[in-house]
Amino acid sequence: MSIEENRAVARQVLEDVVNQGRLELVDQIYAQAFEFNDPTAGQTITTHEGIRELARDIRTRTPDVAFLIEEEIAEGDAVVHRWTASGHDASTSRFWTAPGISIYHLYEGRIVSEYVLPDRLGLFRQLGMAPTAGQPPT
Repeated sequence: MSIEENRAVARQVLEDVVNQGRLELVDQIYAQAFEFNDPTAGQTITTHEGIRELARDIRTRTPDVAFLIEEEIAEGDAVVHRWTASGHDASTSRFWTAPGISIYHLYEGRIVSEYVLPDRLGLFRQLGMAPTAGQPPT
């Protein structure tokens, strides 16, 4: 696959599956054997249903979630996205915004690995779940 084709596939994760909830695309985007890792959540996913559950969970917690790809770098079989996610938390109605990075590796037009690093601490601070910088813990 060309670099441009790999970019298009990687963009579908955030733009179509997460932003639009098009869960039917998961089987087309991800290889049968793949690994998703989010070390900030201690999360590894290796099934298509696991990816669908993750997208459903994100959209349930933040129904108006929007991932904006701010920067894209692609070379060979790798695509990297620097993104900003935002939306209103369903339980608190608080608006939040958080940056992150996703690294994808593709083989024959499908994702075989995805490594995600969201700013989870910044998100938790905005939702009142962690102290802000300089604030003592409660």
